[in-house]
Amino acid sequence: MSCAFQDLESFSRWKEADGDLIRVRKVCIDVTGDLVAGILLSRIIDRYLSGESKELKPGRDGELWLVKGREEWWEECRITPKQFDRAVALLEQKGIVEKKVFKFNGVPTVHVRFIPEAFLRLLSEVARR
Repeated sequence: MSCAFQDLESFSRWKEADGDLIRVRKVCIDVTGDLVAGILLSRIIDRYLSGESKELKPGRDGELWLVKGREEWWEECRITPKQFDRAVALLEQKGIVEKKVFKFNGVPTVHVRFIPEAFLRLLSEVARR
């Protein structure tokens, strides 16, 4: 990203051309009750819905696991490793995800499995409010 903007118009042109956006489903924030956890959940769900993410790997249990190190979330959606730890713990507490550490390419790496049934149940509860 170049920060040599002369005015808001040049920033606006860059913003439109660059696509430097984070897509977040507001309902994910509603379900989690937390902005950072909602952003993380939204990004996780997008991976599972696309089904084409190279980060989705089948586990020994036959489930699809999202393989992405806690440090890697910064580049995608500006979540720090510490924020990831707190947000994923909240998602685990709500039963929306399961988190395990497995070796990936010989390195211990966080694996996250989305649990759609729990998300849909909580989504129904939010919709009734």
